[in-house]
Amino acid sequence: MKSYLDVYHVTLTCLSPVFIGSGRSIIKKEYLIDNNFNISIFDIPKMYAKLKAKGLADSYDRFLSSSDSLGEWLKVNKVSREDISECIKYQLKNSDFSVKREELRTLEIMEFVKDPYGLPYIPGSSIKGMLRTILLGSKIINDPNGYGHFKDDIR
Repeated sequence: MKSYLDVYHVTLTCLSPVFIGSGRSIIKKEYLIDNNFNISIFDIPKMYAKLKAKGLADSYDRFLSSSDSLGEWLKVNKVSREDISECIKYQLKNSDFSVKREELRTLEIMEFVKDPYGLPYIPGSSIKGMLRTILLGSKIINDPNGYGHFKDDIR
């Protein structure tokens, strides 16, 4: 049976930064910033289990309702970064974001869409929207007179 759809295999090369958010924010209680301003994002359930084994569960629970950052809480409770390093889910290099030094303590990080394995991916619907925008933009640029009335309608 012959398919009525054509199938194409393409390779896309991204020429600019891409962000497709999951709608979730990572707050200052879920990450640490090192001396080189790299950000470590933690697996919170795994870290909680480790802290509970150290007898710090009650202190951590109180911390969650405080205004402290994770780094401040770790320092007060004498928990070293090495103690929880195995709980790091992933890291962001300081070249992946641009933020002023004083904003780092209150930085809210928007999470990227991830697959079931925790790897970032771009959904097909986003690629379709991008291609639709490119094709429409190309058509408008190449035939501005044919699409001038849309410009007026938008205004």
